[in-house]
Amino acid sequence: KHPNGSKNVGTFEQTGYQKFIADFQGISVNGSFNLLGNSARLSWRWKGDLLWCSGSCPDGPFECQEGSSIWRSQTPQEVKDEDEANNATEQKLSSRAEDLTEDNPVPVAAGGCDCSWIWQDACTRQDNCAVACREANPGGPCHTPGGDEPAKCPLSGHFTFKHPNGSKNVGTFEQTGYQKFIADFQGISVNGSFNLLGNSARLSWRWKGDLLWCSGSCPDGPFECQEGSSIWRSQTPQEVKDEDEANNATEQKLSSRAEDLTEDNPVPVAAGGCDCSWIWQDACTRQDNCAVACREANPGGPCHTPGGDEPAKCPLSGHFTFKHPNGSK
Repeated sequence: KHPNGSKNVGTFEQTGYQKFIADFQGISVNGSFNLLGNSARLSWRWKGDLLWCSGSCPDGPFECQEGSSIWRSQTPQEVKDEDEANNATEQKLSSRAEDLTEDNPVPVAAGGCDCSWIWQDACTRQDNCAVACREANPGGPCHTPGGDEPAKCPLSGHFTFKHPNGSKNVGTFEQTGYQKFIADFQGISVNGSFNLLGNSARLSWRWKGDLLWCSGSCPDGPFECQEGSSIWRSQTPQEVKDEDEANNATEQKLSSRAEDLTEDNPVPVAAGGCDCSWIWQDACTRQDNCAVACREANPGGPCHTPGGDEPAKCPLSGHFTFKHPNGSK
């Protein structure tokens, strides 16, 4: 997935000791990877620059330093079908979008109760006034009049905003009216609205004269925005800072362990009278005597155990999605 949100689907294939070749729409690149626990760092050169992406094995996502990302995905046809389904959902959301100046109903009083609070209902009260107000104002955020289920799409709490260039801010969302919210990120506040369709929501607001919108699953996202950014529910700013520091520490360990493949490409050791030249591409399916002997003699191979009865540590084979810095995939 490129930083601009566009996507390409291609394939990875392991070609040697922690080596791979990636092919995306006829463009092939050779790269290497280093392991640290359940994480991996993929790296390769593109137009003279060293690119690297770090993430969890074996499916990712692997976040790249220039804002793109890669994750294991379906075949190209399955991705196309998924994109078409997402586009259909987006069109439905767009068709239902209405200007809040025309669709901002005044709460209806009920049971002798003031219901002006209904659009900010936290779905926790169960008194007679709460039930009456929910029955009289079915467009409120709660599923049931009794308030015994959570809000349909409670846009309240801490969220992380990821810019197209990969940088992040942590801020807060607060519902302020009928499908209205205010978002505050590092002192910059914007007012917006949202529309619901099933378990999805479309958030929209104006920024510097332009209409921005982000669509995704309620209530946590991620909400993907049309200009390449994204928003998802997260921890507090301090927790995000702690997580980033932990990720940076992991990245430093991965970097410190990275070695030039020209210096770290060991020749497989023969064992038991067997040719073990295939060991770096071991699919961990063979269990014959030669397979066991070669794995024991070459513990740096991809299998967990000599018996090959567990899958590869980080099998970089199959279809992956590459997200470019511009968001294309």
